Amino acid sequence: MSAAVSYPPTYTVSEHAQQRAIEMGLSTKDLKRAVQHPDTRYPGSKRHANGATCYQRGNIVVVANDETHVIITVLFHRANGRVVIPR
Repeated sequence: MSAAVSYPPTYTVSEHAQQRAIEMGLSTKDLKRAVQHPDTRYPGSKRHANGATCYQRGNIVVVANDETHVIITVLFHRANGRVVIPR
């Protein structure tokens, strides 16, 4: 008998996050990789849905709802701790 294998949930990417990724030159694979293999993670701000978590990988921060498994948005992150929202 083999041990049960646990797989991470599959996240879908919202239309908004897809648009942001295009603007930032990122792929949806980049967003999903950040969620699956973050350098660090921390709670999202109150303006995001309940259950939102920020997943930082390199210079990007992906905001995802862990209850619905939806990637909400993506931002650039700077070394000084400030998040930059590209326009």
